[in-house]
Amino acid sequence: MKKLYIIRHAKSSWEDGSLKDQDRPLNNRGQKDAPMMAEYFHNEVDHVDMLVSSPALRALTTCKIFADQLKYPTNAITIADEIYGASISEMMRLINGWNNDWETVCIFGHNPTFTYLAEQLCDINIGNLPTCGIVGVEFGTDSWDAVSLGSGTQILYDYPKNHK
Repeated sequence: MKKLYIIRHAKSSWEDGSLKDQDRPLNNRGQKDAPMMAEYFHNEVDHVDMLVSSPALRALTTCKIFADQLKYPTNAITIADEIYGASISEMMRLINGWNNDWETVCIFGHNPTFTYLAEQLCDINIGNLPTCGIVGVEFGTDSWDAVSLGSGTQILYDYPKNHK
């Protein structure tokens, strides 16, 4: 069984209009929400084999906060450039190419792609994955290349407002 946790980056800042989109940091709310959700996640999930992140600062920062909570070495995070601005088909190519030794993977990135990905993998309707929201998906396969749209079962859906 493969498990994928789709995690949207925490709330980011729009304060500095001169920054490129990829360089936007977390804002104060994001800096509070990410550790809270990382702690919750660590209590729910006992083991993660791989953390994969968009190169965007807000996603990578969120990923590193989760890594710290999970005692996962930050230098082992995989940065996948294709996550930033990806289509569903690009996300599926990425997922289908993962190492089958990885049973449980967390992926950190962006909307609208992450909402659509979660919905289409599980054939569900969540409408919008909030910032720092998590959707857990389980697949009845031992091979990432067998993962397809509609083949997953939602096993987790949570976001910061549920904990305030």
